[in-house]
Amino acid sequence: MTVLRRLHTRVAAWGVAAGLLVLCIAVFGIDITARAYYQEANQRLHLDLAHWLVDQYHFEKDGRIDTSRITPVFEDAMRINPTIEVYLIDAGGRILAFNAPPGRVKLTRVDMAPIRWLLGSQRDLPILGTDPRNPSTRQVFSVAPIQSAGAPIGYAYVVVGGEQYQGWIKRLRVSRILQLAAAGAGVVIVCGLLAGLAGFWYFTRRITRLSAAMTQFRASGFAAIPAAVAGKAAARAELDELDQLREHFQMLCAVIHEQLQKLRNADLQLREAIAALSHDLQTPLTALGGYLDTVRVRGDTLSEDERRQYLDLAAVQQERLSRMVRAQFELSLLDSTAFPFDPQPSSLSDLVHDVAQELRPAASAAGVSLSADVPPEAVLVRIDVALIQRVLENLLSNAIRHTPRGGRVTLSVGRSPTAATVCVADTGRGIRPEDLARVFDRSFRGSDASRGDRTGAGLGLAIAKRVIELHNGRISADSTPGAGARFSFELPFDEERKGS
Repeated sequence: MTVLRRLHTRVAAWGVAAGLLVLCIAVFGIDITARAYYQEANQRLHLDLAHWLVDQYHFEKDGRIDTSRITPVFEDAMRINPTIEVYLIDAGGRILAFNAPPGRVKLTRVDMAPIRWLLGSQRDLPILGTDPRNPSTRQVFSVAPIQSAGAPIGYAYVVVGGEQYQGWIKRLRVSRILQLAAAGAGVVIVCGLLAGLAGFWYFTRRITRLSAAMTQFRASGFAAIPAAVAGKAAARAELDELDQLREHFQMLCAVIHEQLQKLRNADLQLREAIAALSHDLQTPLTALGGYLDTVRVRGDTLSEDERRQYLDLAAVQQERLSRMVRAQFELSLLDSTAFPFDPQPSSLSDLVHDVAQELRPAASAAGVSLSADVPPEAVLVRIDVALIQRVLENLLSNAIRHTPRGGRVTLSVGRSPTAATVCVADTGRGIRPEDLARVFDRSFRGSDASRGDRTGAGLGLAIAKRVIELHNGRISADSTPGAGARFSFELPFDEERKGS
């Protein structure tokens, strides 16, 4: 049953069945065509025979048909052509005399319609008429009117072939000529069938390879692109339908492979993010628990200042935990489709100026100089003000936190023909080259994560990247270790306000 399910086997079986059917039709067609041709040739050959008989034997006497002259006709006809049958009929088709032994003629009347048709036109041959000896069949014939005083009083009706002709037809069907014709037709059909199967295999071999490639792709878990479709496609104008099908499957394999890789990467990032979050939460939780246990266990021996100090430290760790949880929740919300994103036409230059003013006290407290370079004209973009404000606050807070006392943080706004640009630059210790490509990953913790201030949630840059992506913009980082870092993002202009 497995063999019958294969496309080649089913097509071959169908082709053999179709070939046998065509062979049978061809044999019957040859038989019918040969018979029709023989009938036409025989009728044309004997078309004037009845006229010759009328002229030769004069079947009219005293205005009546002379049936007595049929006997010499019978004798002459047997000598000339033993296959013909001669009948004398009146004007209505009734048989008056015939050249046959008694009892052999089974009809008393012949059909006049073919007679009138043949006398009227001799172009559409063969014309078949009644065979009085074989009522179930029709034969070619020759006919001529028997006239008296210029008017027909009857007809000489000659059946060409008769019973002996029927015997010859039966022998013709098993004759050598017919057998050779049938054998020739069979050879032609078999050769055509073989050529058709070879052509089918040639044109469908690519489908077979494509089917095998699909099976291989499925067996690999949709992970490995099959070698059969991994090659480079030809020029588009040279592709036929099968090549296009292969190209589309190749594209589909690439898309599925890419999506699987993205899913694996996303799963890995999720695991790393959970591990990093667990690690980040463990430190403040441990510290918070330690401070509270100290107050609970040693509460009676601690002075009021010591108790307040431990409680203040616990409050700092609780605030740090809250920031971490809020940041994680905010980043998850930004990744969902339910996030309330509402961009409106706004002045980016005014927003940058306001955020700089807001964080200038924090910069002063850290001993860092914060300056804002904002163009005098308004830079209008379509943004969600609260989200872009959060991005600016995150970038400035990171810059201030990683810049030593006496350093400088600069916030600037620029514009290109298609987008507004914002840059935050600092003179801090910078970012190590091996960390620079991953600073926006949510699961990333830099090589310096164990040093310095750890009051942040560690997700500020990931949140900033996601917010900029929501605005169809892009964000990048550049740094020289020991010479500071530079974070820039672009926000494309609204089409209606481009160049405003």
